[in-house]
Amino acid sequence: MDKTGKRFALVTGAASGLGASFARRLARERIGIVLVDRQGDRAREAAAELEARFSVSTHVMAVDLTRPGAAKEVHARCEALGLDIDILVNNAGYHLNQCLHELPWTAIEDNLQLLLKVVLELTHLFLPGMIARHSGRIINVASMSGFMPGGIRLATYNATKTFLIPFTEALNFELMTTGVSATAVCPGFMRTELFVNSGITDVRDSVPGFMWLQPDQVADGAWKAAVEGRPLFVPGTVNRAIAAVAKFTPRRLLRERSRIFHRDARRRLAMKGPTAAGAASGKRVALVTGATSGIGASFSDVLAKEGFDLVLVGRGQEAVAKSTAELAGRHGIKAWGIVQDLSEPCAAEAVWAKCQAFGLSIDVLVNNAGYPLTKPFHRMSWAEVDAAWQVYIRSVVRLSHLAIPGMIARGWGKVINISSLAAFEPGSCRSSLYSSSKAFQATFSESNAAELEGTGVTVTAVCPGFTRTGWAAKSGPGNASAPGPLWMESDEVARRGFKAAGRGVPLIVTATLPMRIVSAMFQIAPRQLVGSFLSKKRAKNFQ
Repeated sequence: MDKTGKRFALVTGAASGLGASFARRLARERIGIVLVDRQGDRAREAAAELEARFSVSTHVMAVDLTRPGAAKEVHARCEALGLDIDILVNNAGYHLNQCLHELPWTAIEDNLQLLLKVVLELTHLFLPGMIARHSGRIINVASMSGFMPGGIRLATYNATKTFLIPFTEALNFELMTTGVSATAVCPGFMRTELFVNSGITDVRDSVPGFMWLQPDQVADGAWKAAVEGRPLFVPGTVNRAIAAVAKFTPRRLLRERSRIFHRDARRRLAMKGPTAAGAASGKRVALVTGATSGIGASFSDVLAKEGFDLVLVGRGQEAVAKSTAELAGRHGIKAWGIVQDLSEPCAAEAVWAKCQAFGLSIDVLVNNAGYPLTKPFHRMSWAEVDAAWQVYIRSVVRLSHLAIPGMIARGWGKVINISSLAAFEPGSCRSSLYSSSKAFQATFSESNAAELEGTGVTVTAVCPGFTRTGWAAKSGPGNASAPGPLWMESDEVARRGFKAAGRGVPLIVTATLPMRIVSAMFQIAPRQLVGSFLSKKRAKNFQ
């Protein structure tokens, strides 16, 4: 609200589509609107319409949210206007209509910035004020695709929407006593400009009419859900039925939906033909991040036994030097060490530059680096949030984007992303960034795998459950006390993961049978029930 006591909502992507529908719906409630959109002229036209129809105050911010620092600029301008934002609608986004390996990095980074990082940053900036006033609503526009495995031309879009669902659910649980709520809105196909603007009319034309919704319908239902404090809203009977059926359907079958909705793109890829699959010869090199302990160390050992030379990436100079010397001596391979903290900006580029300086071509990439994230989101500093973003999202995508073209040119390669069974859980207290990041990695891997069919390059997400490493003790007292039958040794996780990558499996769950049963029960049970159970358990563990 402003100094006169009027409430204000900030809507990104507010000039058209669902964002414009949200602006109109909130204006009907006599809530002032801050319209943020890079299309300044259209945003001003929309603002004038809102003022004329609903007699509300509006402010237009013509800001390109793909720019670094744009979120801070929006926040600063609201403060300069004396506006306290009571409702934040993170809606802005667009779709990239190409496979990941066909895109320049600048396009990918801009897309990730808009679809995900700016959501985290705006939420982090406006949340403290809402908590202080003990009132606020955060609405994050996810998608029905967030419930599905990744598919072709969906590497960033699908993965970011998959991230937003558990992130928002977890945020809602973490804010339960603050007077602030968070709601993830998961629309399916909507009649907006997205499909034309993104050049994916082939997808639009393959969807039957009964599956489409109007954006005004979605905005109306989403606002009601937000007022009720619901963490998740799926609009439309058909969409709710699809989401329910998806819970009981094996992911390998759900992946086939991509073949239906993206069949034209698949034909174009097939016409390019395979590269010289299997053409790589001589000694192969594997790069492993987080390589000096836990699952990373186990993967390094498995790869060394298979005769791969190794590039080990870790933060500690002593640990990297020790692991490099031990593996080289034990298995008779060559090993190089790179000391690099992947939480630093452009860390992936620094790692890649060192590989080039060594004269190495990377044939296997294992994205394993990570660390426990157990703080509630609103108690994390932005430096902590950004560090998690760099390690769990940016470094995985960037290293994949750097490595894959060379693998395609040589006709052989493997990318192995270490995700987690947490990827398939609903969001819960103290998991807002961890579970959502692992969900991103799993879906990103599936999309990449679909896009690389026929190239000789495969991508596999490895999803372990409880694993005997030093991680459990660092991630909180509750994990370390889990029953014995739920645990697996890290060496076994690496062996199973490497075998799955050898078969070209897009996703493999590496967990004990009891752990797999528990995970399956969590996946089919009502999301809010499971999230509530996990939240209470974690809250108790951290008392």
